[in-house]
Amino acid sequence: FFVIVYVYKKKKSKTTGVSMTISKVEYGEQEIAKPSNRKISAILLLGGFQVFDKQGNNITGEFTPTLKLLFLFLLLNSIKGGKGTTSQRLEETFWFDMSKTSAANNRSVNIRKLRLLASKIGDITIVHKNGYWFLELGTNVTCDYYHISALLEDLKNRKQENLSIDKEKLELLLTWSSPGSLLPNINIEWLDEYKSDYYVNITDTLLEIATLDSIKDDPRLLFRIVDVILAIDCIDEDAIRLKCTLLYKMGHKGLSKQCYDKFCSDYERILNTPPEFSYEEFVR
Repeated sequence: FFVIVYVYKKKKSKTTGVSMTISKVEYGEQEIAKPSNRKISAILLLGGFQVFDKQGNNITGEFTPTLKLLFLFLLLNSIKGGKGTTSQRLEETFWFDMSKTSAANNRSVNIRKLRLLASKIGDITIVHKNGYWFLELGTNVTCDYYHISALLEDLKNRKQENLSIDKEKLELLLTWSSPGSLLPNINIEWLDEYKSDYYVNITDTLLEIATLDSIKDDPRLLFRIVDVILAIDCIDEDAIRLKCTLLYKMGHKGLSKQCYDKFCSDYERILNTPPEFSYEEFVR
């Protein structure tokens, strides 16, 4: 957590419970699933790792520690940039203390087990092509991290092209990301990069969107934005400042002060030091 906080603060200084169904909303060539209360063929990474099979059964417990990490490693490397990963990198990550032959055997055995387990979820294919391993998700399988990545990419592209924000896509992004941070209960070194990138990417994007003329006069959307950011990082200064100010301007001064007091409590508990700014500075 401290690594994530540090990366986020450093980046800022340089630049000044949802489940799935397979209903879709089409955006050109990209289809983004709408979250719903049905949990079928779903992979959830936000707020904690959960997997549901084709019948809607929670099969998270069937993933052994090794299979879970191997599954996540293949999934994250396939989604982020679509790069996939090599056999050598898999062996160096999971079986670094074995001989090359033993590591290769372990890789083959675990991928075979993972294929059987993945088939319970739905149309998931683990393929090896051009020297790279990929985990491919079929149209009947939903993954929150995948949809969030696609939505963030679309919002960034619209900004670069000076196009207005699609509020329907923004609403989808906020709904998908509302459960909180990426895989908060799994602490392993190689995962830190993905957690940090996700944290910086979504918080920076949402805070920038909050400043747009089409958004900043919409209190409902602004509250949704700050609540998503605070679900990821309860001591994000920009988000809590915006929330306190919104409540203050709407006449909820007592609630505004309560939010600030909770922020101070969380800040001191996590960083072992009080914040350097007062409530009056927040709402000035």
